[in-house]
Amino acid sequence: MALFRITLLILLLAGSAASAQDMHRCQRADGSVVYTDRLCEPEQTEKPAPSPAAPAIPQTSHSGRAGLPPPPACSKSPDELLYSVRSAIDMKDVNQLVKSYHWVGVGQEQSEGLLMRLDAMVDRPLLDVQLLYPEMVTDTVSELAPESMTDESGNAYREPLQKPPYGLKVMQYRSNTATETVSTVFRLQRHYQCWWIRF
Repeated sequence: MALFRITLLILLLAGSAASAQDMHRCQRADGSVVYTDRLCEPEQTEKPAPSPAAPAIPQTSHSGRAGLPPPPACSKSPDELLYSVRSAIDMKDVNQLVKSYHWVGVGQEQSEGLLMRLDAMVDRPLLDVQLLYPEMVTDTVSELAPESMTDESGNAYREPLQKPPYGLKVMQYRSNTATETVSTVFRLQRHYQCWWIRF
């Protein structure tokens, strides 16, 4: 039984490591694009990421990430995950963004659609990335505790409890020339002590 558990753990870790590898965009002869974690087939050509044109509208957020270390492969906290996603979009690097996505349980057909969606996302100018938190909860208490406070009615209550974030919101311009904005909300997933994004 212990051998089975060790084998299962190795397989799961191998799957997580595979999901963090670079993705390749391979163009077929008919012009369609295939995303893969392997090298392109001999009859396919690797399609480089499009070089971004200078945006026609001013950016409200500049990356300023030149010379900074790359984001970690495993985000140990929601704040690290936010940094990883923001860095990937700022750098227009879909390979970096897919490393933050939780691929466990995603099938081949579904993964191609997700990769196209993430690829389109990194091409849009970034406005902001925010963690989404549930409503703050305040506990009313019957007896005054040292960490409690009293409201105007004399009721004792504890300080609001901060719950962990449940989502991550990415706000962007729709294109390099548009003033219309678009928002994408990811769910957060915690897996093997790491935080990931998911649709």
